Amino acid sequence: MPGGFSNFTEDRVLEHIFIEDYVAPDNIYVGLCTADPTDVGTGATCFELPDEDNYARVETTPNDWILSGSTAGILYNKNAIEFNMPSGDWGPVTHFTILDSGTYGEGNMIVYGPLDPSPVELLQGSIPRFSAYTMVIMLG
Repeated sequence: MPGGFSNFTEDRVLEHIFIEDYVAPDNIYVGLCTADPTDVGTGATCFELPDEDNYARVETTPNDWILSGSTAGILYNKNAIEFNMPSGDWGPVTHFTILDSGTYGEGNMIVYGPLDPSPVELLQGSIPRFSAYTMVIMLG
């Protein structure tokens, strides 16, 4: 399930290279979306699951991610990323998103990508998770 960069991130990369250093957040957060957030999605407009039934973004640190050792421009989740257990049905999810804020409805969307297979039906009592090395972020 390769993911791509949002317009926000593409601008930060150019800004970092040509203008001034962009300061990355200390931690990034993984969210789940019910539709394709597209390049213009934000923390408020990325079609994130509703803020109910125990849903919350999952905090990750730089140690949770690793660059591919064999192919340039690919990043993986080094560790499993596990969400809270739903206290009600969350319904179908089609995409993941990575954001710079853990606060629901806020922040900038850094990366997004489709789930494979999609959609994934998340029901009460399940444990939504990405096993290690299953989130793939690719440049270009």
